[in-house]
Amino acid sequence: MSHRALVLPPPEAWRHAKVAGMPLLARASRIASAATGAPALVYARDEAESVSSSRDVDPSLVVRGGEWLERTAGTSLLVLSSDVVVDKRIIEALAREPLDPAEVVTVEATNGPSRAYLVGVDARGSLGSRELASREAFETWAASKSPRTLRPELDTISFAYVLTDAESERAAITALFQACIKPIDGIVSRNINRKLSIPISRALVNTFVTPNHVTALSLLVAVGAALVALRGDMLSLAIAGGLFQLNSVLDGVDGELARVRWAFSKLGEFLDSIGDDLSNFAYFGALDYVAFAHEQRLLGIAGAIGLVLWALYIVFLYFNLRGSGGGDVMVVSQKAMNDSAGFWQRAIEVARLLLRRDGFVFLAFLLAIVGRATWILPAVLVGGTSTFVFAARETVRKAFSK
Repeated sequence: MSHRALVLPPPEAWRHAKVAGMPLLARASRIASAATGAPALVYARDEAESVSSSRDVDPSLVVRGGEWLERTAGTSLLVLSSDVVVDKRIIEALAREPLDPAEVVTVEATNGPSRAYLVGVDARGSLGSRELASREAFETWAASKSPRTLRPELDTISFAYVLTDAESERAAITALFQACIKPIDGIVSRNINRKLSIPISRALVNTFVTPNHVTALSLLVAVGAALVALRGDMLSLAIAGGLFQLNSVLDGVDGELARVRWAFSKLGEFLDSIGDDLSNFAYFGALDYVAFAHEQRLLGIAGAIGLVLWALYIVFLYFNLRGSGGGDVMVVSQKAMNDSAGFWQRAIEVARLLLRRDGFVFLAFLLAIVGRATWILPAVLVGGTSTFVFAARETVRKAFSK
């Protein structure tokens, strides 16, 4: 059964409020639209509210009075209140829940009720303008239907905060940023980088700074690290290692801003991917130059071979990115891993664990601090070789599967 989302506007006190750099109505509409796969409708109680609401959403999606009945005919209804800052994952779980036409289902976050409801086609017959006049009025109506409560099992805690005062707003913002910590984050990212990147993101979230601005800054920091490293002395290499670690921290900031503001784009994903690759080659290329300049020939040869093989892997990723519909090269890598089986899948998983960028960059930083910056180059060889073997195997597999 298909669903159509109806978003209730916030009360007057929160009408023009922004939480984490995003208007409440726009945030709720994005979450509801993503969950149902169709643009969410915004309910407006009168003409004045319709005009106010249209500043944050497409005016064609604003409905007044009984217009929503025509626009949602034959579908169940996902009702979401915009004065509730809610984890998008539980709304997605609610939208996936099997629904009897006569029932009402709600979903609960880890910290309490979500105030979101899924209303079956037959159950919505008694729903009218009076019941949609406010979140409280709708919840009273929903309670009379004895709703079934869904408690989805997620890999991390979920949240839902009703905005009533400054304290609830701060709690909601904290939860939004904590949700940026992903289960797949590496040890360094989770325990060091995120503890630095999230405060930076919180400081920037209400400014004009966009995720793409941070991506560009991150790349400039990496280029600066490479230029400093070319000086070759111990102090310069230590400073360069610190700058490269800063690049790794900033690499988390652009993603955090994008997730909290719902500022996702194919261009942003592509810039983030290519920024990481250019940063890596700039810094490790500079270290390779330093190794040859200091007559560390074995380290220099290891680094040069590793960078060439790594470059071939990058070409493989971007070549296969063309038909993915997105801009994140890691999607290509993940898909290839999912298509693998047995020994190869386990080998790829181990390689990705050992070569995760946050840990790799942090190791380079530690070696630079202790005066052994070029010792990271054998790891570059190992990484380049393993990724090249992976790309070569996938290319051969695809060639023979046609």
